Amino acid sequence: MLYTQESSSTYTESNTSYTVNGVEVSSSHETSFQCSESTSLSITVNSASELIGVETLGKNDPFLQWTLDINDSKSFQKTFTHKNAGANATWNQAFTVPLRGEPELYIEIYDEGTVNELIGFAAIPINQVVYAQGGALNGVFDIYTKDNKKAGEVNLVLAAIGFPNSQHGFVPTQIVRGQSYVSEVHLKRCKSQRNKAIGVGVGAAVLGAAALGAAGYFGHKAYEDHENKKKEEEEENNRRREEQERFEHDKAELDQQKADLERQRAEDEERRRREAEERSRRESEERSHRESEERSHNNDEESHKKKKKDKKKKECRKSDDSDSDSDSGSDSGSDCDRKKKSHHKKSSCADDWDPVGTYSAGDKVTYKGRTYMCLQGHTSNPTWKPTDAHSLWEAV
Repeated sequence: MLYTQESSSTYTESNTSYTVNGVEVSSSHETSFQCSESTSLSITVNSASELIGVETLGKNDPFLQWTLDINDSKSFQKTFTHKNAGANATWNQAFTVPLRGEPELYIEIYDEGTVNELIGFAAIPINQVVYAQGGALNGVFDIYTKDNKKAGEVNLVLAAIGFPNSQHGFVPTQIVRGQSYVSEVHLKRCKSQRNKAIGVGVGAAVLGAAALGAAGYFGHKAYEDHENKKKEEEEENNRRREEQERFEHDKAELDQQKADLERQRAEDEERRRREAEERSRRESEERSHRESEERSHNNDEESHKKKKKDKKKKECRKSDDSDSDSDSGSDSGSDCDRKKKSHHKKSSCADDWDPVGTYSAGDKVTYKGRTYMCLQGHTSNPTWKPTDAHSLWEAV
């Protein structure tokens, strides 16, 4: 398979043979993809590995820069610098740039310093990305020194966007070996960058010598200024430290006061709760005591009434027996006298009628000057007056 560029805005894929059942068959066809205003290239710079060391002391501090136009030095874009990365750097930094048929992506990795030192470079054909599955390639690409030796390798995820075979959002997970090479125009640029770096170094040395002379003249004043500034900074730091200490002390006091208030509030609430419980307990005990006394008093009254009633009934029965004997043993009394005695006896042995009283058969009551006897047991009510309830009472 051969990738070529027919024009400044077209990418072409050429196939010269294919295999059928293990037999290679010659053929020839070309596929061309035209660029448009919407086509672009997505570049994700993941990492670099096996980088050669260019630091005399310490580790590489690498960054990667790239461009589609090797002739325009201002078109380069770069990643951040991975400090003290050494041979293996990680960036995971993404870029997107319009694609107008540029044939190569040019990459360069430098060690950052006073003068940036080239670690390696390479040109990557873009056709391999455009015609990859889904228009995307997760590739590992070799980079080279100016002597065309391997300087390490770079992992890039490249995606051609807006082409017929492009799949939106497709990111290949399988890493493959990508194509990269040394372009003559790219090599020439890198060598010229080296010469510029040497010139900058020499200029820095000359300026350094001049600076030493100036330092001899202004050294004493600079030292005094430095000491004064240092003293001011120390005083400022001391002032800030004292303010911080005061702040921490005041904060601790406020926190302690808050804690004391919270504790006092909790104690007051607990005390009020216990007092309320104690009041409730005392009230409950007093109420129970009163109810018990009332029940005892009522029981005593009922018992007293019952005893009084029973005693009265017993006296009445004895009186009845005595009167009966007296009446049968004497012939001199008149019927009128017997009736008066009987009425007096009945009146004295009967209680007043209670509208809500409980009566048994044979009980006697007085109502409106007359004596009545209970015919059947019942608990009375105000409407069952002896004069009205003839089924319950009988005049005697």
